[in-house]
Amino acid sequence: MLLTQITTKDVADYKAARLRSKLGSGKKRRPVSSATVNRELCCLKVILKKAAEWGSIDDSPAASVKTSKETPKRGRLLEREEVARLLEEMPDHLQALVACAVLAGLRRSELFHLKWKDVDFSAGELRVVSSTEHPTKNRETRQIPMNAALTEAIRRHPRRLDSPYVFCNKEGKPYDNIRKSLLKAAGRAGIQDGIGLHALRHAFCSHAMMAGADPRTVQKWMGHQDLRTTLRYAHVSAGHEKAAIQLLSYNTWHQGGTSVG
Repeated sequence: MLLTQITTKDVADYKAARLRSKLGSGKKRRPVSSATVNRELCCLKVILKKAAEWGSIDDSPAASVKTSKETPKRGRLLEREEVARLLEEMPDHLQALVACAVLAGLRRSELFHLKWKDVDFSAGELRVVSSTEHPTKNRETRQIPMNAALTEAIRRHPRRLDSPYVFCNKEGKPYDNIRKSLLKAAGRAGIQDGIGLHALRHAFCSHAMMAGADPRTVQKWMGHQDLRTTLRYAHVSAGHEKAAIQLLSYNTWHQGGTSVG
């Protein structure tokens, strides 16, 4: 279609058709998610809005087409004991990488491109650098303090003198996938649900908050621009909820039925 031929109905019809479509083949066919369609629609909105700004069309035909409501998928929270078992089962050359995920909350790309020059043992912190080659998600550099456990894990990690990367293969190039090693270690640790690096970052956020870390501080560590994103990430375990409710008390009322009057 020509740009000038696209109508609001065309955009709405495209959205509806995509929501009805499926991906894959055979028994593995599955509906396209609302999130996927929303990303496509947002991309189309940007293109048509720019076309209007440049005078190619009078107005964007996608402006009034609304995105669909999304149901966020929240993976199961790894309990503290599960994280500990996972760390024990990881191969020696990958333990520190997993430690950086569960003790500092680094994203996948941030883990794979972490450099030794950004590990400051004297200051006790990691620098997650946003570079032109490997920008962070919000394109900002941040510092994350290292606790004793993370410091020890990185100090034990073998360093290749021919590579600037902390986590790299035998050729000195950064890893791009550790999924198989992670799944095997999870199986040995008795974690049967299947996990990825994102679940480890999720665990960091949740357990940091349950340990009493201020949400704004966790937001900074996670590299989130919006606190609401951090709060969506946070997942409180049932055991923590039960322990937390016990802290609620009104003086000595529960001890002897003392009344106020």
